[in-house]
Amino acid sequence: AAAAKAAEGGESSVHGIRQGLGSLMEEDEDETVFDAPGLTKVAAAFTANVWDIKVAVGDDVSKDQTLMVLEAMKMESPVVAPVAGKVMALRVAQGAMTHAGQLLLVIEEAK
Repeated sequence: AAAAKAAEGGESSVHGIRQGLGSLMEEDEDETVFDAPGLTKVAAAFTANVWDIKVAVGDDVSKDQTLMVLEAMKMESPVVAPVAGKVMALRVAQGAMTHAGQLLLVIEEAK
């Protein structure tokens, strides 16, 4: 569905849209753009598969809300929002393999 939306010129939740700037953030682009004040980066704590993504770019999230579920060695581990805000970028796709420290998503903190 995300690929079809991207093909139509809509948002792609696989790569993420940098809201406000409106630029599509490709996987190999410099992620330091997300180091701005008011943005919280959420990274993988360990190497795992992205089992389920429960949010999309633009979604409002509350602190401690489950954002996605990672799976490693048949154990599912939720990734929760460390802050309340809006999902600004989603940097992984369901089924992808992540490594420890890899950026999963970015939240623009609620004011």
